[in-house]
Amino acid sequence: MEDRQIDDGDDAEESVRLQDSEEELGRFQAKSLTRIENEMGKTRAITVYAEDILKRSMRMFVICRAVSVYRALNFRASVCLLKY
Repeated sequence: MEDRQIDDGDDAEESVRLQDSEEELGRFQAKSLTRIENEMGKTRAITVYAEDILKRSMRMFVICRAVSVYRALNFRASVCLLKY
């Protein structure tokens, strides 16, 4: 009977340890999830910033291309005028 009481005490301690481990695991998972969400937020911000830079560079490319076409046409027009 005493052995049974000791076993019951060991079971209670094991149950408490198991519960503590489960709580610790839950806290760890919550921290991990928070870290993942923070990293995803940073990734989204970087992606938006990169898209903005890409849009600006495309605009600059279009503007530069338009200017070079304008200059080429202007040059051709001036050459044609010089011929006459």
